[in-house]
Amino acid sequence: MTAVLFALSFLFLPTWFTSFVQQVVYYPAYTVTGSPLWVITSYYFSWLGKPVEYLLIAGLLLYLFWRWRWLPKLSPASNHFLFIIGLTLIITNIIIVRTATTNYLIMYIPLFMVLHILSQQRHGNVWVALFYGLSILFTWALFLATIEGDQEHPITFLPLPLGLLLVMIWLGSRGILTAQRD
Repeated sequence: MTAVLFALSFLFLPTWFTSFVQQVVYYPAYTVTGSPLWVITSYYFSWLGKPVEYLLIAGLLLYLFWRWRWLPKLSPASNHFLFIIGLTLIITNIIIVRTATTNYLIMYIPLFMVLHILSQQRHGNVWVALFYGLSILFTWALFLATIEGDQEHPITFLPLPLGLLLVMIWLGSRGILTAQRD
């Protein structure tokens, strides 16, 4: 069925695939802000430059590959499996080119997983409620304080992916997100 739909797409719009490839190639020319790692290494600490950005990318990917070693042994419904998939979504968003913070929508999956697991801890619901209250205020305050015309300021690209990555690594190292309580 997928092949039929794919073939029909060429029947209705024969140039869609070449147009798509052209847009992908042209993409870096019209994106204003790079990845969160680019924001750190080229915007805020420009003296770090591309070599450090590439080292950080390599380090994050090595960490991710090291975590992936468990995937074949895990049940797709396990917390550990979901933890690794969450790390994949976060690290991908940290290292790839960005157009807007709307791309961060996919990181709600690991965010909700973290919040769910935290809500099950002692006083967890208080921490989750506090997170929601502060994040709403902080996100809007940061956005409104830094908006420049119709462009988001580079600082807005940092809190969610970096904060979520640090929380995931910390909770994962404590065994909270990787425990097999399923």
